[in-house]
Amino acid sequence: MSGRENIFLQTRPDVRQYPISAAYAAGEHLLVLVKDAPLLAARCADALSCLSYLDALAGINTERGIFKYFVTLERAPDGPFLCAFTDDGGHRNFGERPDLKAEQAFLYEAAERALDYLGQDDAVRVNFNWDSQPPAASSSS
Repeated sequence: MSGRENIFLQTRPDVRQYPISAAYAAGEHLLVLVKDAPLLAARCADALSCLSYLDALAGINTERGIFKYFVTLERAPDGPFLCAFTDDGGHRNFGERPDLKAEQAFLYEAAERALDYLGQDDAVRVNFNWDSQPPAASSSS
């Protein structure tokens, strides 16, 4: 792995030990939403304190139990910025997206990008209905 790939892997969101806001089945993958996800590098000595995420949607291969793709809404000085990370260390910036600050708007955009990358066929897309998913768990009882 090159140094560049290693940097991008360290700056991807850490969704492993943080509360899941929502999870959605998508073929052989699970899409998991985490709010306010910290950087994976936050556990490293060289953490980038200026970088954080409003939302992160992780695409997980359920058969192998590995993260394949992340779509993030990064906090930036001029407004939220949409990015993606691949399992091989790749990183892509999609630009400033203040229209995605609403959770539902982010979910639709992030899911489309994740399903494209993960190669989900049209049958998965047709059956993928966000509105039919159970609501995120609430902390109130």
